Amino acid sequence: MLVLKRWLHVWYLGTIVESLDDDMALVHVQGDSIEKDVWMAMTALLPQECIVAPPPRGWFAQRNDLVYVYVADASCAPTLREHGLLLVGTVIERIPQHDAALLDVLLPGPDNMRRCQLGLGFLGPILPDAFQAMRERLAQLPSHPTPDATQHTV
Repeated sequence: MLVLKRWLHVWYLGTIVESLDDDMALVHVQGDSIEKDVWMAMTALLPQECIVAPPPRGWFAQRNDLVYVYVADASCAPTLREHGLLLVGTVIERIPQHDAALLDVLLPGPDNMRRCQLGLGFLGPILPDAFQAMRERLAQLPSHPTPDATQHTV
């Protein structure tokens, strides 16, 4: 199961590799060694779903790239699918040693954003016009309650 786990102001995409009942889960973040896996309360994690299967391809995100994000909170995934939308974001930094990128992801609702580290396999390039169109459509959706959705002028 894919989840986001928070450390300071960044959410990291991870995988639950083991769980104890429904209370605790051992979470592995892509690119980290297994020694860095951490037990966390399930209530501290945000379950994620793939909105659509990411297309297979080789692509390395660069700083300031505009990207599609193929995963989203499980709570808003049905709404995104219903409207034929994906999340979009802007790459802040690439993290090649983790096969990942740090990015600001636009969430449904007006000016909601989350900073995340996501694996490159869950991202895809998008042209500026398509990014702007997707951004406008996302802003028209109702906001989904998330613990860190920040109100910004993006």
